[in-house]
Amino acid sequence: MLLRPPSTRIVVGLILLGASYVLAWPCIALLGAIAAWLRRPVLLLGGPVLYGLSWLVFAIGLAFIGSKSLGTGRALGMLLVRRLAEKFLR
Repeated sequence: MLLRPPSTRIVVGLILLGASYVLAWPCIALLGAIAAWLRRPVLLLGGPVLYGLSWLVFAIGLAFIGSKSLGTGRALGMLLVRRLAEKFLR
């Protein structure tokens, strides 16, 4: 169970995991739109670089979370289900 708040290390890891998703496809789509608007297809070469960078950020986030992610993730999921059940089953 989630008896105490998660450590700073786990919070930073979760933030990095979320940032990797924001960094990947939305930024690549924005880069594509900018390349089309400026009519500079060479800018599309930044897409694979951004995609690789998002995987690097994801891996660093997983390293921060470490093996504690399973227990904390399970406890956080149970807490979420409990809160949703309490909200909708009243």
